[in-house]
Amino acid sequence: MEGEGVSMEVQEKVMEMERETRVVLQLALLRQKAGITQAEMAKRMSVTQSAISKLESGRDEDLTLREIEEYSRITGQRIALTFGKPKDNVEAAKPHSLLVVGQF
Repeated sequence: MEGEGVSMEVQEKVMEMERETRVVLQLALLRQKAGITQAEMAKRMSVTQSAISKLESGRDEDLTLREIEEYSRITGQRIALTFGKPKDNVEAAKPHSLLVVGQF
């Protein structure tokens, strides 16, 4: 981005967004919110605590679908993977509005 003349403010915002959308970071947050330590997660996944630490500080590209599924199962949280072009705001909000209507 530097070679393209992108402002430092925009570069910092992009880096922040990249950090916030990292899958490994989200998995670690799910674990923490569930009140599960790395050691407990490791035991439930039949791996070592250092393997969990490495996974959570690693790169998204190194994750397997099985690891993601295990985090979902152990934390009791739904994790969704989607494929295709990104939804616009209307498409993203539509399922939520249908849920609200369906509750009445």
